[in-house]
Amino acid sequence: MSKIVFFNLPGHGHVNPTIKLVRELIKNGHDIIYYCFDEFKNKIEATGAKYVSCDKYLPKKLFKKAMDVNPHILVIPNMIMKTTLNMQSKCLHELKKIKPDCIIYDSLALWGRLYAEKLGILHISSTTTFIFNKSMTKRIPISIKYLRDVVPQSIPSLPTYLKLKNQLSKNYNYNSLNDMILAKEDEKIITYTSELLQTYITPSPNIKFVGTMIDWPDIVKQKNRFPKKIYISLGTVNNQNIIFYKNCFKALQNYNAQIIMSVGKSTDINSLGQIPSNFTVKNFVDQVEVLKTIDIFLTHGGMNSVNEALAHGLPLIVHPQQPEQTLVATQVENFGAGIHLKEPSINNILASVNQVLINKKYAIRAALIAKEFRALGGSKSAVQFIEEVINSN
Repeated sequence: MSKIVFFNLPGHGHVNPTIKLVRELIKNGHDIIYYCFDEFKNKIEATGAKYVSCDKYLPKKLFKKAMDVNPHILVIPNMIMKTTLNMQSKCLHELKKIKPDCIIYDSLALWGRLYAEKLGILHISSTTTFIFNKSMTKRIPISIKYLRDVVPQSIPSLPTYLKLKNQLSKNYNYNSLNDMILAKEDEKIITYTSELLQTYITPSPNIKFVGTMIDWPDIVKQKNRFPKKIYISLGTVNNQNIIFYKNCFKALQNYNAQIIMSVGKSTDINSLGQIPSNFTVKNFVDQVEVLKTIDIFLTHGGMNSVNEALAHGLPLIVHPQQPEQTLVATQVENFGAGIHLKEPSINNILASVNQVLINKKYAIRAALIAKEFRALGGSKSAVQFIEEVINSN
């Protein structure tokens, strides 16, 4: 069978969708070598894949800045380019020895694509966000406030960005940020959502929509002593929003529902003050398990979270933390599977929860997407696509 190398970012939303895919590939007899970061070592090794650590090549200061609540525009591109340059000697040498049949790389793990192109190795993008093209990027809503807050912070990093870009362009087909963000027309892509949510993309045999990577038989609503159960999470990165959490307390403290709130490992729960009796607040929860038990999800709009929730047929309230998440919120709202919560005031949070719970149209539309996701085939469909790409090469 085939020898396949994975490259990924140090991010839960990027790694998690690939775990079941890797298991399925190994089950089919493929040999998997997975380059990633030590936070995910145990999870990756549990699949049966060979794990290769990239930790010492990650620029720690840039990574820390990228995890800030409002990272400036260039910090993530600089981190990605620097990581690509740091790892190139090791990875190019090892890839020549491994001689993989295919490289599968996260769409933002630039190093995976550039190394594959340089060595002439077949490659497939694992895309956990929307598939971005020029048409989509023009529609990402960026407010004047965002520009006022973020652009001045980016100016000191511009020389570093230009230096890194020039270094990459000497040895790779890389000329601008577009080469990092936008999908190429002939790029083979696996994406963990549905065409119902994707926008501004022309259908192509190079793109495989596989739905979300969950174990369908486990989706069973559990009994709960409250009539309704609500889950609130701003994801694993930009989640230190104390004002938002306190507004949720005030909005829902007298609501006849149990509320589970995940605030992230960097948020001090004591800083939130007194927690209402109908709230359970934790730094981390097993989101997939929680989604089996709840009625609605108030989310930041990370693509992975939204896909998992809709796969469970859950209506959403989406409060974006980053400009691209606003696209997700817009698509969810346009499809009728939830509400885009633009201003998270106490009154707006309460009104949104009431609207989504009382008006059954949101649950009905979410159930339609769940049905679509199930039909897409998940990991088995993704493996079939990968095998077809490899066999046709």
